[in-house]
Amino acid sequence: MEQSFRTRSDWFEVGIRPALLRRTVIGAVIIALCLAWWLQTRGWIPLVVIGLVVSERAFEFMSVRSTKELLASSEVTVSDRGLFLSGAKLEQGVLYPWSTLRASLARAKDGSVTKITVVDIAQKGSKISLIGYEDMDELGTLIENNAIES
Repeated sequence: MEQSFRTRSDWFEVGIRPALLRRTVIGAVIIALCLAWWLQTRGWIPLVVIGLVVSERAFEFMSVRSTKELLASSEVTVSDRGLFLSGAKLEQGVLYPWSTLRASLARAKDGSVTKITVVDIAQKGSKISLIGYEDMDELGTLIENNAIES
């Protein structure tokens, strides 16, 4: 019963890009407000805030390529042993055994699975959210059927 699920090929455009654009618009608004504040006060605080916002936006735009690579390499494998997560950041992968796996599913209004949160109760800090994978409904059903608690 080994089944693999990869990240959706359009997940960057559908899930990541809107958030990136939203944060960029918010950054532009903050810069405009700080610029207006600086024009009135000629203080150094608005300039520092502008510098921080610009550097944060630049850092995020520079990391877009690595984000795309990370998303493309993410894979979840469901087997008899448990849930195996692998990808570029997880060199050897991580196994969540069914005997200690707890899961909760978030569903859209139409009943489809939008987010799966899994945690290995035997490992502290192992909580992870699975979003944007192909066949999320099937993945959710497999996890729900095999986890100790859903």
